[in-house]
Amino acid sequence: MKFSDILEMADSEAFIHPEGKKVPAVVHSAVYKKSSNGNDMLALTFRVTGGPNAGKGRPIRAYILFNDSGRQQISNLGFPAKDFTKLADLEAEDAFTKIAAVIAGKPCALDLKVEPYQGRDQNKIVWVHPASAASNGPSAARPAAAKPKEVQPEFASEADEDDTAALEAELEARRQAKAARAAQTRRSEPPSDLPF
Repeated sequence: MKFSDILEMADSEAFIHPEGKKVPAVVHSAVYKKSSNGNDMLALTFRVTGGPNAGKGRPIRAYILFNDSGRQQISNLGFPAKDFTKLADLEAEDAFTKIAAVIAGKPCALDLKVEPYQGRDQNKIVWVHPASAASNGPSAARPAAAKPKEVQPEFASEADEDDTAALEAELEARRQAKAARAAQTRRSEPPSDLPF
């Protein structure tokens, strides 16, 4: 590979999308995280899939808390609001992980804003719309829904699969630790068949 190719890739990664409303995009990744304040949230990255800037730049990050606007945006990504109650008995982390699994790879439309951060311009997601709201119009939004399968392999990597495997391993480890704590609690109680 020539150094000019590396420079071209670096320029592509540094690309900032202009501000716009209802820009066609796809959810690149979705994972459960805790905020620095201890709030449960989804950490999402998006790829622009439509318009003249399709596929340019690195994924755009967004964090969605489970408040009123966050619930609406999660529903806009294809997780039906009526299904939130089906997750009520799960631990927060497990519920958010299930939501993340459903919305990863889903097409959508984004309202983008350019804001400075640490001396550099970067994209900020103002709102997440359903894919049908894409700015290319209703007839153009339908093909965008089919594009994620074509576009996603372009930026999917083994690292994404490693992240998924690591997340699944972490969930399994937490389940086992919880089961071990429950078993330990049961063992600490005196047996009921003692003669005294």
